[in-house]
Amino acid sequence: MRKNRQLILNEDNLILEKNNVQVYKESNNTYYFESQANNLNYFFTCDYLESVSALMKIKGMKKFKKLWNIEITDEMRNVVNYGSCLYWLTGGDKEWGMYKTYNIRWDEAIDLFIDQYEDILIIINQNCNTLGEVREQLTKHLNLPTIYEFCLEKGIIK
Repeated sequence: MRKNRQLILNEDNLILEKNNVQVYKESNNTYYFESQANNLNYFFTCDYLESVSALMKIKGMKKFKKLWNIEITDEMRNVVNYGSCLYWLTGGDKEWGMYKTYNIRWDEAIDLFIDQYEDILIIINQNCNTLGEVREQLTKHLNLPTIYEFCLEKGIIK
C-alpha cells in the first residue's frame, strides 16, 4: 500500500543497499525498508511482512542473501499489518491501482483476504526466524495459484 510517510532516516544507519532497495536499522533496532523500484512505485515501511511481500516482486531480489538473512526480532513481530502483506501478495499498486484484474477495489476485498489468510500469516509471523524463511513460507502457502483460485472462488477476479 502506498504510504505517504515523512521520516528522516540517518544515512549512517543504512545497512543494506541493492537494486533500488535500502534497509536501515535505527538505534532502537527498528528496521525500515525502502525501495524506488518501478513496480513498487515508492515503497517505505517498517513492517517486515509487508516488505518481504513487496520486495519479492523485484527481479533479482532472491539473490540478495544479506536481506533474507535478517533475523526477525520480537519488536518486528509486533509491527505487522496482515492487510498490507496481502495487498502486495495479490498484486500491489500495479494490480489494484489499474483495476484490470479485480472486479472490486482493494478496500472492498481486504476483509475477504484477511478472513481467508490471516491464520497462515499469524503462524508465519510467530514461527519464522529470518526474512528468508518468511519468503519461503509465503511462496509455499500464499503463492499465485493459491491466491488466484481463491479469487475465482469468490468471484473477485475478471
